Amino acid sequence: MAIYLDTSVLVSVYVPESHSSRILKLLQQSKTRPHLSRLTETEFFSTLAAKKRTKELSPSEFNAITELFQRHIAELQYDQAHITDATFETAIEFLRRSKSNLRTLDALHLACSANIKSTLITADKILAKSATELGVANQLI
Repeated sequence: MAIYLDTSVLVSVYVPESHSSRILKLLQQSKTRPHLSRLTETEFFSTLAAKKRTKELSPSEFNAITELFQRHIAELQYDQAHITDATFETAIEFLRRSKSNLRTLDALHLACSANIKSTLITADKILAKSATELGVANQLI
């Protein structure tokens, strides 16, 4: 089963949170490399920067996490889910059809996952609800 990690899950891989152990177990059991998009990577760095600003992460922790993540990217521990025109078209269609509070960037995550026929892994209840509503395979952590 191919899986796509959204930002809420990716951050928990690198920063200990209440659901980190469940995510790490899921990744260990997966027979394929997880997919990320450049959107996920960008939001990851934004979240870490916010954690550094609010002192949830020290500058040294921030540096260690970002260096480890960049090494994992360079070592191809993740597959890329490319954001293309088709991704935007799918996201727009999801936004048109959605009856919930689907946000722009979440629609893009859903579209990335749907377009590569993977299961979206998320810790975001609203995103999981939207995914289910729109017929996108998902797993709420």
